[in-house]
Amino acid sequence: MTDAPIRTEPRAGALTRRLHPRRVAAWAVLAPLVGAIGWGVLHPGDPAGVVGLTLVAVLGAATLADYVPTSGRTLDVGCGSCAVGAALSVPAAILLSTAVGPLFGVAIATAGLLQRLRQPDACPT
Repeated sequence: MTDAPIRTEPRAGALTRRLHPRRVAAWAVLAPLVGAIGWGVLHPGDPAGVVGLTLVAVLGAATLADYVPTSGRTLDVGCGSCAVGAALSVPAAILLSTAVGPLFGVAIATAGLLQRLRQPDACPT
């Protein structure tokens, strides 16, 4: 027998909570901001760099926007170091795109977003 938590919220409710208008607005503001910061660091010259930076900006903004509280809730920073890792994946993706390549940056940004979406269940505590 496992000690897995019992899901009390239907999946549709979880998706609606994730797509709250505050979070969508935060994503709309953060995506160009993350892209501008990445553009200043990377100066992509090739099409692959531009596409990679765009994907890093979109995924990174989605990760950061998930920290925005919904109406009537407090800031949801998670359970500790797991949540910090997801937030740190955004600058890591931008910086590592420079050192290794845009595909690596996209992989890091995707991993951060997936960690944040699974966040409460992913933490061992």
